[in-house]
Amino acid sequence: GIVADGAMHPIDTVRARLQTQQDKAYRNMVDAFRKIVRTEGVVGLYKGVGLAVGLTGPAHALYFAGYEFAKRRAEKFGAAGHFAAGAFANATGALLWVPMDVAKQRLQVQRGDPATFKYRGNTHALYTIAREEGVRGLYKGFGAAFATYGPFSALYFTIYEWCKKEAAHVQQKKPDELGLATFLVSGFTAGGAAAAMTTPLDVVKTRLQVQHSGSNLTQYKGIGDACRTMLQREGPRAFFSGIGARTAWIAPGSALTIALYEEFKKLLQ
Repeated sequence: GIVADGAMHPIDTVRARLQTQQDKAYRNMVDAFRKIVRTEGVVGLYKGVGLAVGLTGPAHALYFAGYEFAKRRAEKFGAAGHFAAGAFANATGALLWVPMDVAKQRLQVQRGDPATFKYRGNTHALYTIAREEGVRGLYKGFGAAFATYGPFSALYFTIYEWCKKEAAHVQQKKPDELGLATFLVSGFTAGGAAAAMTTPLDVVKTRLQVQHSGSNLTQYKGIGDACRTMLQREGPRAFFSGIGARTAWIAPGSALTIALYEEFKKLLQ
């Protein structure tokens, strides 16, 4: 998780910018990359990376522990069991992922003159949010986050386990005996598909999490208000902002994370 999130962080920054922009400063993923590097330097792509690297390890530990716990109890129900286990995994991982996302994304969407930035770094962002908005501020958009990553995790593990099952059938092996390449391909396929399908939910989540007093972004009262306002002002396309960046960010990261996890499981067994 640490390796994957650190390596893919620039794409995550582009995703956050595309999903929250209301001035249409970026036309697409490539245009966003070029403009961020040109105006802010390469360092602009790595805003908030310290939070991602520092907290993603413990968050992934909670996530996979939750998945294995639920999977052992629900596996007998087949695909429905994997779907439920994935949703449960997200609920445990979200305890750390949501505060990380809130602070990280607020750093990522800051652009312009650094002297005017509200948040000066990773620790300062966490401290400022907690001081001004309380612990609730760090968990802003928790409902939207669960509504996003609950279905994402459920879809991801359902597709991933199906890919493993089909690969095991073709290779005439048990699922746990599959090789690294199979885990990578299965993780990439599942991550990409789940990311694309849950993009509308992610756009709403991101917009709710980055808004704060003093921000020039539209302020939403909740999930319902965000959906209505976006639809009225920007149309249906707004819900798919950054779909390419989101898929490009999550698919490789998911492949690497799950493949390393499966290999470590083999070593422990």
